[in-house]
Amino acid sequence: MRFKSLLVLVMLSIVAVAVYRSRVALRTPGSNNGDGPKTPDAAPVVARLPRPPAPTEGFVGSNACRECHPKVVDEYLSTHPMARSMQEIGAGDPTQATIRVEPEGSDRYYQIKQDASGVWHHETVRDSESDALPLSDIKYQVRFGIGSSVRGRTYLLQRGERLFQSPISWYEHGQQWDLAPGYHAKGHARFDRLMGESCLACHAGRMNTLHPGDNRYDPQTPFAEISIGCERCHGPGQPHIDFRRQLAASQGAKAAALEAEADLAAIDGVGGADPIVNPAKLPPSLRDSVCNQCHLQGDAVVRRYGREFGDFRPGDHLANHQSTFVHSDEHAWDTVAQYLQMVSSRCYRESNGALGCISCHDPHSKPSAEQREPHFNQRCQTCHAASANSVCSLSAEQQQAKGGSCIACHMPRGAAFDVPHTAATDHRVPRRPEDATESAKDQSAPSEMVDIDSTTLIGADEVDMSPRERRRALGLARMTQVRLTQNRSEALLAVDELSPAADFAESLNALHDDYVALEALGLAYALTMQETRAEQCWLQVLQHRPDYDPVHRFLAQMYSGRRDLSRALQHLEQYLNRNEHEADMQFFKAMLLSDMGDIRGAVAAAEHASRLDPAKLQFHRWLAEVYTTMEDTTRARRHQRFIEQLERTLGRR
Repeated sequence: MRFKSLLVLVMLSIVAVAVYRSRVALRTPGSNNGDGPKTPDAAPVVARLPRPPAPTEGFVGSNACRECHPKVVDEYLSTHPMARSMQEIGAGDPTQATIRVEPEGSDRYYQIKQDASGVWHHETVRDSESDALPLSDIKYQVRFGIGSSVRGRTYLLQRGERLFQSPISWYEHGQQWDLAPGYHAKGHARFDRLMGESCLACHAGRMNTLHPGDNRYDPQTPFAEISIGCERCHGPGQPHIDFRRQLAASQGAKAAALEAEADLAAIDGVGGADPIVNPAKLPPSLRDSVCNQCHLQGDAVVRRYGREFGDFRPGDHLANHQSTFVHSDEHAWDTVAQYLQMVSSRCYRESNGALGCISCHDPHSKPSAEQREPHFNQRCQTCHAASANSVCSLSAEQQQAKGGSCIACHMPRGAAFDVPHTAATDHRVPRRPEDATESAKDQSAPSEMVDIDSTTLIGADEVDMSPRERRRALGLARMTQVRLTQNRSEALLAVDELSPAADFAESLNALHDDYVALEALGLAYALTMQETRAEQCWLQVLQHRPDYDPVHRFLAQMYSGRRDLSRALQHLEQYLNRNEHEADMQFFKAMLLSDMGDIRGAVAAAEHASRLDPAKLQFHRWLAEVYTTMEDTTRARRHQRFIEQLERTLGRR
């Protein structure tokens, strides 16, 4: 029994089955015609990219720093939002309460409930005739909260080795619950949005990653340090501790203790013997890289070859680890666009690199509400007190109305586009308040679609980056857009950019274990109807990364399109071993088993899918039809009644 139309509905891959069934080979720039031979055993003509040195280790956690720096550590932990970037959610979490959340325009509502075991988020589809008897109620225990609650907090649930986002978040501004950032009332990822290393690298201190790039973490202790700590800005602490202990042994404990209590700014950390990094002592580009590891979010960010999220170490240039593409638009109002705004400001341009994030922001403490205006006024006056234009042009009454605050006029707050119910501060530092006001009115929410060819690659000219690496970065950035648009013309450009050689087999040899580029190149080939080449790219990924799930998913769907059902099922089973919660992929398994003649196995998989997401009409329709064919009228009627109730509730007759 085949239900191809249903199968197409649940394909999660960006590559449509129709693409895989098209066996037309295109002549692409810099390639031979056809799918080409398999990788030969001969030595590659095009050299492989050199693997960068492994990042330094020796992390000890912030508590180890308290032994010598108790005042700094305690002040940071008690006042700074970064120290609360991630927190564990327990049964006694005081910010939680039993509450009902009904997002506008949604056919589902959410509840937050507590019991003795912890906090649970529920997603419920109500019966339009009886709110007391919901059609479905899916619940998950939330384990962690992202955010210090300055702007808000979003929540994570844990399934084995992976973490996922809850569809509801708390927004401090407005004191309200609503759908999480990026979620829309009509259709969203529910509890299935994977929180990958690219997200957690900045929201958490350090992850206990099982295998870099796989988004899998130690299920018992996923976090080595749950919130942002000292070592994110100063580097691994063990070499510093060893150095200080050796110093104490040679100079005496008293001398070492006195030195440890000195101002942190006195520690050299660059040219001196102490290996700890003091960002204030770094050259401007390296100083800014410390902040930009999290506070520079481009239109596309791709890792350089051999680098993983979390490899960056203070004292290095961020562009040695990632390629960040941004539009020339300097006025984007995103919550992490401050650096791009700052570098466009006159203050920054005329400072010759002296102005940086830490010129105004104390990385160890946050001023209280009472201290905020005096603190930032003093920071402004550090540069402007000696300026002839430092006298405020406002009258005394106008200054009083603004609370005597420099930033009230020159760094106003406006609505952030990427996080709802949230404000962002204008870091362009406009000279006249009306300039900021008019500019804010002109802003429009940025589109997810970006013309990669009109972007700028940040910092690439300041590091060693070969033309080939630039082309690789451009190809990967282009593919971030192709995944959204499935634009074949753009995919053809990416094929050329990601191929190191004119010959396909030579390119495979040169790419070797570059699983990031190989996965993207395979997708580009699939979209340009060169499926054999796509297959070879993906199989080469599995030679080096046998558990790389995106490739198993792609191959399962490609082999399904070819009607090579046994191989499709083999890769799908590999994928579901680590992603068994995905209802759509469980239903894909049901379709494969049905096509293979295993109706009972197909029914079991479809029932499993319907339990994971009871509100999916196509699951119940298929099951009702199959049970009718099997003359199991009881089960067929049960699913048919559910379909009628769900259609009535969702208004989809």
